[in-house]
Amino acid sequence: MTVRKTVLVSLAVAASTATFVRTLSHLVPTANGMLGHDYSYFLPYLLSGVQWIYQNGWLAIPYFTPDYCGGIPWLAIPRSDFYSVPQVLTTLANPILAIKWTAVTFATIGGIASYGLLRKCFGASWQAAGLAFVLFQLNTFLLFRIAVGHLTYHVFGLIPVLSWLVLVPTATASGSIGINFIRTAGKIIVAAILLAMMVYAGAPDLIIPAVLSVIAVLLVHHVRMGWHSAPWCILAGACLWAIPLSALKLVPAVMLVRNYPRPYVFEVWRFADPIRLFKVLAASLFTPEILPWGIAPVRGTVFQGLHEFEYGVSVVPLFLILAAILLSAINRSRPRHLLAWIALALVVAFPIALASGNEGWGLLLAKILPIIRDYDVSVRFWSIYITPLIVVAGLSFDRVFWDTRLRDVAFSTSVLVVIAQLMSRDLSYYETTNLIQLYDPAPVIRAVEDIAAGMPLPEISQVGPPLKSGETDRRENDGLTHGISAYPCYEPLFGYQFPARQLRAAPVKSVIDGHFNLVDPRCYFSFDSTTCPAGELFREDEGLDVAMFTSHRPLPWELPVWQRFAEAATIVSGMLSVLGLLAFIVESVVRRKQKQSCWSIGGETVPEEKLGG
Repeated sequence: MTVRKTVLVSLAVAASTATFVRTLSHLVPTANGMLGHDYSYFLPYLLSGVQWIYQNGWLAIPYFTPDYCGGIPWLAIPRSDFYSVPQVLTTLANPILAIKWTAVTFATIGGIASYGLLRKCFGASWQAAGLAFVLFQLNTFLLFRIAVGHLTYHVFGLIPVLSWLVLVPTATASGSIGINFIRTAGKIIVAAILLAMMVYAGAPDLIIPAVLSVIAVLLVHHVRMGWHSAPWCILAGACLWAIPLSALKLVPAVMLVRNYPRPYVFEVWRFADPIRLFKVLAASLFTPEILPWGIAPVRGTVFQGLHEFEYGVSVVPLFLILAAILLSAINRSRPRHLLAWIALALVVAFPIALASGNEGWGLLLAKILPIIRDYDVSVRFWSIYITPLIVVAGLSFDRVFWDTRLRDVAFSTSVLVVIAQLMSRDLSYYETTNLIQLYDPAPVIRAVEDIAAGMPLPEISQVGPPLKSGETDRRENDGLTHGISAYPCYEPLFGYQFPARQLRAAPVKSVIDGHFNLVDPRCYFSFDSTTCPAGELFREDEGLDVAMFTSHRPLPWELPVWQRFAEAATIVSGMLSVLGLLAFIVESVVRRKQKQSCWSIGGETVPEEKLGG
């Protein structure tokens, strides 16, 4: 059995990974060397990061950048990803390779964690756990978000890891309180680090969906095995501890974003017809390939592209879950733990409520949900369903194929169906410019290679216009390769409220009413709206500051009290996290010979050898 298990799982992992790499290679880049449209935003940011590291090193905090919009905050921009895996990899390799390595790594990490989650925490068979690996690695949300340029969403692969961490047992066989505290603290710290990684990677908008997804997984566990307080303590502790760990970026981001609310996006984009919503949702989760290239919630209104509806986990979970429900109905099985069922239903209903209803409902939600109302597209909350669906599919697999002799065949067949469904996808939407403009990464790639060869970017000497008049391929942010600060610029944070109205498409040294033609980004954080309003230009007497800023050097800035506090909080929490992890490692080494599974019914642990399969 061990040999058969090893062979089948290895073949499934190899086939799944090969499918992921093949599909990604068709899109990053396309046959014409192009990338998804949103790389016009993220790839120049990676170039700015490479230049900053070359010029100032990793320890210099990138508060501001002159490369875009005539000068803007950098670290505080929610989507900036200076402290991220793609940025690190871009300093080591070609940006295209960095993107591919990032995508494959995080999709595989999520798949491995999904395997462990099913196997260790739910007592599922190795076949069900292996299927969970394939389902997560090939989910279309992570894959096609990377394809279109939503690079920050690579951290989606951490959600199964978070789920696994909160369900890993903390109690020892002896029930020692001290050891229990160390193990709990260790898991809280690791989970908090993962949440902080999402913030620093430019995906703070994924935090709420990620936590809700973990909560849904916990509730599925409770539905099967009853309530336990320990997982909730770990999750709550991780969320709280992640705040000081990410304060360095989170605090300035909050200070900046609060001045640029965007509720108009949340209020308008809604499905008025609930039947149509459920049809689109079902297709998004199980067969996104049948959806049209553009979808409007109400016909005739603003539409979103197909990439916004990619949450596919294939048709396999649908069939498995329906079959399990049918078996439960035949056997007249009654659901246990009613409270957990109710809580799970509320979590499932939440993303539907955000994307449905009339304009009045949207206005009401915008008033009572002050953070969520600023999200770009409400349907992105549908990502909450992916990990719980994969877990339920794995559990359904064991329920449907209760005869262990059939599981190998069912496992192999299911994996082949998942792979075939993705391999048969028509990728034209992502490979052509018929609906959305693609992006040419060649100038940025050359600039990264030049920096690696010792030729840094030129200093910023000009504010706009785009490199060529009339360009339509969204390359305006590439201007930094020629010493041009993009203007007009592509920075979603400002929306329609770009504050630097005095800025002109002219040389930086042009004098406008006693000011240089360059924005002083420190004023975005000033509370003095009379002497230093947001979007204010540098004064003529600030020539030294302008010279440092345009040459990609740190701009002198007297840190506000809140930023000093944020930096201190991150440093202290980081040091305490290191000490806590060291204690956790020592404790783990001492007990390395003891193997435990996750909680079972009644709070007792189940030895690994008794796990399903």
